[in-house]
Amino acid sequence: RRATFTSSYQSQNMNMSSLSLNASLLIDKIVVMRRSEQSSYLYGSYFKEPPMKSNCTDPGEFSLWREKICHWTYTVIDHFNLSRRTVAISMDLFDRFLATLGNNCDGNQALLISLTTLYISIKIHERKKIKLLTLSDLSRSQFTPKEIEDMEMRILQSLCWLIHPPTPIDFISQVLKFLPASVTTPVRHHIFEIARYVVELSVCDPYFVKAHSSTTAFAAILNVLEDDIEYDTIPRETRERFLTHLHRDLNLHRGRPQTRAARDRLRNMVAASNVTDVSCIRETSTPSPVRKNKQSHPKEHARPKDTVIKYKVITPDKNAKHRSSAKSRRVRSNSIESAGSVSSRGSSLDRSSLLEKELLHLANIRST
Repeated sequence: RRATFTSSYQSQNMNMSSLSLNASLLIDKIVVMRRSEQSSYLYGSYFKEPPMKSNCTDPGEFSLWREKICHWTYTVIDHFNLSRRTVAISMDLFDRFLATLGNNCDGNQALLISLTTLYISIKIHERKKIKLLTLSDLSRSQFTPKEIEDMEMRILQSLCWLIHPPTPIDFISQVLKFLPASVTTPVRHHIFEIARYVVELSVCDPYFVKAHSSTTAFAAILNVLEDDIEYDTIPRETRERFLTHLHRDLNLHRGRPQTRAARDRLRNMVAASNVTDVSCIRETSTPSPVRKNKQSHPKEHARPKDTVIKYKVITPDKNAKHRSSAKSRRVRSNSIESAGSVSSRGSSLDRSSLLEKELLHLANIRST
């Protein structure tokens, strides 16, 4: 009996030590990610004032370029069935490189830079590759492969080869691991899907260029918990325990001005989009944990895999290849669609034509 008790006690201690070790590794990983966003990838450290004699780009016009480019990048990524996380990485490279130019460039140059940062992001972070000639063809040879390659080297040198920025989606996936064990897997998945959708919208907003990715991710999680999750699903005590751990271990506090401002901005973005109920993102067979005072979409609007949201109408892509796990669940707000979407019913040739037209439309933007 003594031997059995000793063996059981040692096994229990080993399990507790393993859990403690995993928690410690998770904390260390997020701390390193936060440290990198506050140092190596800090937007402000790259910004340089443009020369006094230069014709500085109007801030409003620059924001227009950026928004259009971000929308087009989402369109390209969805067209080639790549991860939307790649868009966040591409736009991070785009923003930091333009900061080294004092955000001073014309529409043509901004378009070339965006093509190049997208090419870099896909080459580094995606298993599926896009040939350089393909990007050149999308611009109808407006930019040659040699021009894109030259810009690639220029960007890499300006950014000191720092091309692995932590994105809001990265922080969301890690932070949600702090949820207590009582929170079921479907609910965790539901929170992740809605929070991911919200931060995908934030990538196109110039307001979040200077914001830390961890702040954006934390604000999105807080909004989802408060606005979309029923207290019967996650009780108040469980939420408080979760937030206490984040404050104690990661120094993430909901009362900070930056967090409050980010939450308000994200709420306004979701309200401005034509998605009336973000719970339509969810794809589980369990009862919905969203608040009861929110109206859910009719059954005929239940979103199957590989679909897009456009003007509140959800259209299945019959030609799309179903990809596994969460990567196949792509949701696009009307604001992203309005910038020039790819029709899911069209052939691949029609899609490429639309991409080319959108790229040419972006190329017509010029500085005053």
